[in-house]
Amino acid sequence: MTGEPPQRNASDDALNSAAAQLPPADTPGAAAAAAPPAQRPPRRRRPPWRRPWVLALAGLVLIVVGLVLYYRSPGARARHLLNQLEPPGRVERLLIRMRLSEPKSADRGEIAAELAALGPPAVPAIGEALKDENDDVRITAAEALRLMGTAAQPATPALAEALTDENREVRSIAVATLHWLDPAAKAAVPALIEALTAGDREIREVAVAALCEIGPGAAEAVPALIRAQSDANALVRLRAVSALGRIGPASEEVIPALLNTLENGDEEMRDRAADALGRIGPAAAAAVPALVGVLRADQQPARASAAYALGRIGPATDDVIPALTEAAKDENWSVRTCTAEALARIEQLTEEPEDDGP
Repeated sequence: MTGEPPQRNASDDALNSAAAQLPPADTPGAAAAAAPPAQRPPRRRRPPWRRPWVLALAGLVLIVVGLVLYYRSPGARARHLLNQLEPPGRVERLLIRMRLSEPKSADRGEIAAELAALGPPAVPAIGEALKDENDDVRITAAEALRLMGTAAQPATPALAEALTDENREVRSIAVATLHWLDPAAKAAVPALIEALTAGDREIREVAVAALCEIGPGAAEAVPALIRAQSDANALVRLRAVSALGRIGPASEEVIPALLNTLENGDEEMRDRAADALGRIGPAAAAAVPALVGVLRADQQPARASAAYALGRIGPATDDVIPALTEAAKDENWSVRTCTAEALARIEQLTEEPEDDGP
């Protein structure tokens, strides 16, 4: 044997180099390096029902089912048929719904709104429905005409007939509708005159208000309005006086009737009569002496209205301005204010136009 050291090959050198780079066995890094690689947790699979395409398909199915159920419902079929009919046919269909069911007030309101939405072409058919034997049908028809407003004017004769309906609600809606129709609805005056004698207080109140709105066109109602000044209801009495003032000189009976109330009525009626005479204006000159007498009386509300009336009528007699001048010092603010306005108005009425010269 020779004393030469054993020869090292290249593979031994590579292994030694790799071992030198490893951390000591007692270090954390060595333990980690020596540990087997950690396994990744298994991926959780999404439930089938949560997949997007499944949710989209389910939503589509629900929509289709909902549409099928909707269009198979009686109400939807009725609406579909109504849309294919002319207005008179739609009215009949809606009224059939009323006859075949026992609707509540909310249902009647809904059907009345649908009828009103049909517009003027449906007015004749709705007017005919006011003669139906079914109470709910008549109430709904009357309510539909009320919702239409002035578009329901062609139904004025039917509404006038409905004022004598056996159902109180039909009468009430009919008279309220006539009240809000265009004042040219003179065809309702005879029925409104008859309504002034109704036993229902509310009917009388609304009827006299409707006549007041019609104004001069309701001249034939003057005798009934004169009688209504003695009605048991205070509101009817006061509205009757106002209605006479609105009718004015269209009837020769108005001013004598108002004068009688001014001289013989209670404080509230005298006040309303003075106001009504003032609204008539210069045509009520015959009432000036009585108005001057009221102005010098003790009823303060009536005195203020008398001053207002004298200012509207004008100085028909020589004692108008002295009476107003004296009342201008009254302790009551309302009397003084109305008197000042009356004097200013009379001065404006009597002021001569200025001569501009040649």
